[in-house]
Amino acid sequence: MDAYSSRGVNVVHNDSDGSKIQDAVRNAQNYSRSGQFIIEQFIEGQLYSHSCFIVNGEIITDFIVEEYCSAYPFAVDTSWVASDFSPEILQRLRGDIVRMARDAVLGSGMCLTGILLTNTVNWKAFERAGLGEYKAKAIS
Repeated sequence: MDAYSSRGVNVVHNDSDGSKIQDAVRNAQNYSRSGQFIIEQFIEGQLYSHSCFIVNGEIITDFIVEEYCSAYPFAVDTSWVASDFSPEILQRLRGDIVRMARDAVLGSGMCLTGILLTNTVNWKAFERAGLGEYKAKAIS
Protein backbone atom coordinates (compact mmCIF):
# COMPACT_ATOMS: atom_id res chain seq x y z
CA MET A 1 0.00 0.00 0.00
CA ASP A 2 2.81 2.42 0.80
CA ALA A 3 5.72 0.61 -0.85
CA TYR A 4 7.46 1.98 -3.92
CA SER A 5 7.14 0.39 -7.39
CA SER A 6 4.56 -2.18 -6.37
CA ARG A 7 6.87 -3.99 -3.98
CA GLY A 8 4.99 -6.59 -1.99
CA VAL A 9 2.38 -7.24 -4.71
CA ASN A 10 1.31 -10.88 -4.89
CA VAL A 11 -1.15 -12.69 -7.13
CA VAL A 12 -2.87 -15.62 -5.42
CA HIS A 13 -4.74 -18.36 -7.30
CA ASN A 14 -6.57 -21.43 -5.97
CA ASP A 15 -6.23 -20.87 -2.24
CA SER A 16 -8.73 -23.30 -0.71
CA ASP A 17 -7.28 -23.23 2.80
CA GLY A 18 -6.27 -19.53 2.96
CA SER A 19 -2.57 -20.23 3.46
CA LYS A 20 -1.51 -18.46 0.25
CA ILE A 21 -3.44 -15.34 1.25
CA GLN A 22 -1.78 -15.39 4.68
CA ASP A 23 1.67 -15.65 3.05
CA ALA A 24 0.82 -12.84 0.62
CA VAL A 25 -0.36 -10.59 3.48
CA ARG A 26 2.85 -11.21 5.44
CA ASN A 27 4.92 -10.46 2.34
CA ALA A 28 3.00 -7.23 1.67
CA GLN A 29 3.37 -6.15 5.30
CA ASN A 30 7.14 -6.73 5.10
CA TYR A 31 7.35 -4.17 2.29
CA SER A 32 4.93 -1.68 3.83
CA ARG A 33 6.34 1.08 6.01
CA SER A 34 3.08 1.19 7.98
CA GLY A 35 2.32 -2.54 7.95
CA GLN A 36 -0.93 -1.89 6.07
CA PHE A 37 -2.03 -3.75 2.95
CA ILE A 38 -4.84 -3.90 0.39
CA ILE A 39 -6.44 -7.02 -1.08
CA GLU A 40 -7.90 -6.48 -4.54
CA GLN A 41 -9.15 -8.60 -7.39
CA PHE A 42 -6.40 -9.10 -9.99
CA ILE A 43 -7.58 -8.26 -13.50
CA GLU A 44 -5.30 -8.94 -16.45
CA GLY A 45 -5.20 -6.36 -19.18
CA GLN A 46 -3.15 -3.69 -20.89
CA LEU A 47 -2.27 -0.65 -18.79
CA TYR A 48 -2.62 2.81 -20.28
CA SER A 49 -2.60 6.28 -18.82
CA HIS A 50 -4.54 9.28 -20.07
CA SER A 51 -3.14 12.74 -19.36
CA CYS A 52 -5.17 15.81 -20.13
CA PHE A 53 -5.04 19.51 -19.47
CA ILE A 54 -8.32 21.15 -18.54
CA VAL A 55 -9.09 24.86 -18.91
CA ASN A 56 -12.45 26.20 -17.77
CA GLY A 57 -13.83 22.67 -17.46
CA GLU A 58 -12.90 21.58 -20.99
CA ILE A 59 -10.03 19.38 -22.22
CA ILE A 60 -7.67 21.48 -24.32
CA THR A 61 -5.11 18.75 -25.05
CA ASP A 62 -4.62 15.13 -24.10
CA PHE A 63 -2.70 11.97 -24.91
CA ILE A 64 -2.78 8.24 -24.18
CA VAL A 65 0.36 6.39 -23.09
CA GLU A 66 0.78 2.60 -23.25
CA GLU A 67 2.72 1.37 -20.23
CA TYR A 68 4.91 -1.68 -19.60
CA CYS A 69 7.60 -2.93 -17.28
CA SER A 70 10.59 -4.88 -18.49
CA ALA A 71 11.89 -5.76 -15.01
CA TYR A 72 8.85 -6.42 -12.82
CA PRO A 73 5.26 -7.18 -13.87
CA PHE A 74 3.54 -4.80 -11.43
CA ALA A 75 5.44 -1.57 -12.05
CA VAL A 76 6.02 0.71 -15.03
CA ASP A 77 9.44 1.50 -16.45
CA THR A 78 8.65 1.80 -20.17
CA SER A 79 5.94 3.81 -21.89
CA TRP A 80 5.16 5.48 -25.19
CA VAL A 81 2.36 7.50 -26.76
CA ALA A 82 -0.28 5.06 -28.02
CA SER A 83 -1.13 6.35 -31.49
CA ASP A 84 -3.37 3.33 -32.18
CA PHE A 85 -5.60 3.66 -29.09
CA SER A 86 -9.31 3.13 -29.80
CA PRO A 87 -10.91 6.45 -30.86
CA GLU A 88 -14.28 5.27 -29.48
CA ILE A 89 -12.87 4.54 -26.02
CA LEU A 90 -10.93 7.81 -26.04
CA GLN A 91 -14.12 9.79 -26.81
CA ARG A 92 -15.95 8.05 -23.93
CA LEU A 93 -13.03 8.73 -21.62
CA ARG A 94 -12.92 12.41 -22.59
CA GLY A 95 -16.64 12.75 -21.90
CA ASP A 96 -16.27 11.11 -18.47
CA ILE A 97 -13.27 13.30 -17.57
CA VAL A 98 -15.15 16.48 -18.52
CA ARG A 99 -18.13 15.38 -16.39
CA MET A 100 -15.84 14.59 -13.43
CA ALA A 101 -14.11 17.96 -13.81
CA ARG A 102 -17.46 19.74 -13.80
CA ASP A 103 -18.74 17.71 -10.82
CA ALA A 104 -15.55 18.50 -8.87
CA VAL A 105 -15.76 22.15 -9.98
CA LEU A 106 -12.25 21.86 -11.41
CA GLY A 107 -11.82 24.99 -13.51
CA SER A 108 -8.29 24.41 -14.79
CA GLY A 109 -5.65 21.79 -14.13
CA MET A 110 -4.24 18.44 -15.16
CA CYS A 111 -5.93 15.06 -14.83
CA LEU A 112 -4.02 11.77 -14.98
CA THR A 113 -6.14 8.62 -15.25
CA GLY A 114 -4.90 5.03 -15.17
CA ILE A 115 -6.81 2.71 -17.49
CA LEU A 116 -6.76 -1.08 -17.57
CA LEU A 117 -8.29 -2.49 -20.75
CA THR A 118 -9.31 -6.12 -20.87
CA ASN A 119 -10.88 -8.21 -23.59
CA THR A 120 -14.28 -7.25 -22.22
CA VAL A 121 -13.38 -3.56 -21.83
CA ASN A 122 -13.88 -3.54 -18.06
CA TRP A 123 -12.44 -0.27 -16.89
CA LYS A 124 -10.94 0.41 -13.51
CA ALA A 125 -9.48 3.84 -13.06
CA PHE A 126 -8.25 6.23 -10.53
CA GLU A 127 -8.27 9.95 -10.94
CA ARG A 128 -5.60 12.25 -9.62
CA ALA A 129 -7.02 15.70 -9.19
CA GLY A 130 -5.43 18.77 -7.66
CA LEU A 131 -2.74 18.74 -4.97
CA GLY A 132 -2.18 14.97 -5.04
CA GLU A 133 -5.65 13.99 -3.78
CA TYR A 134 -6.61 10.51 -4.99
CA LYS A 135 -10.20 9.53 -5.62
CA ALA A 136 -11.40 6.10 -6.68
CA LYS A 137 -13.62 6.24 -9.74
CA ALA A 138 -15.20 3.70 -12.04
CA ILE A 139 -15.57 5.03 -15.55
CA SER A 140 -18.75 3.84 -17.20
